[in-house]
Amino acid sequence: MFEAKRLGKNHAVGGYLGKDGLGCFLNGQYARESDHGGMLGYVQSEDADKWARKIERKLQETPEDFSVTGDSPWRHETVIATLDHTYRSGHSRVSVGRAIEVYHILLTFN
Repeated sequence: MFEAKRLGKNHAVGGYLGKDGLGCFLNGQYARESDHGGMLGYVQSEDADKWARKIERKLQETPEDFSVTGDSPWRHETVIATLDHTYRSGHSRVSVGRAIEVYHILLTFN
């Protein structure tokens, strides 16, 4: 299961991490029966490194808002060597009764 969000002018990190983005995994709307999910970030301004730092900062500033697990914080994760901007984060899902690992893939489209 994947969710995709634009990252750019008028498309901030809040939408990516919000109720219609990462929140769909956290509330069990997506991947309820799975231990893994995927977020695609379509980078339309600046660069993927900058957006990765913005997402990481938000997850670190308020981990409780995103149920980030201490043993699985935001980190770089190589899945496919040519996808340089792939990350992973772990989240508890109390309402679902199981945690989820989310792979974040940032793709540049500017």
